[in-house]
Amino acid sequence: MTALKKPAVPSVLSLDAQLGRIIGPLKENVELMTGVRPGSPVLTQLSSTASTAQIIAAINTIIQRINAAGA
Repeated sequence: MTALKKPAVPSVLSLDAQLGRIIGPLKENVELMTGVRPGSPVLTQLSSTASTAQIIAAINTIIQRINAAGA
């Protein structure tokens, strides 16, 4: 199975300054959620033999990524 390439949010540098102030943070959040923003943690697939502890750790990583407080 091949991974589908997700579309990227275009650069906001060419936008009007007011619009850029609104769209810029949205772009950053989308990049963090999808893992394409530099420095964002990489999520890797678990093997089919993953332990319960590994599954819990992976789920907690996902929760931390989508939770606004980060915890």
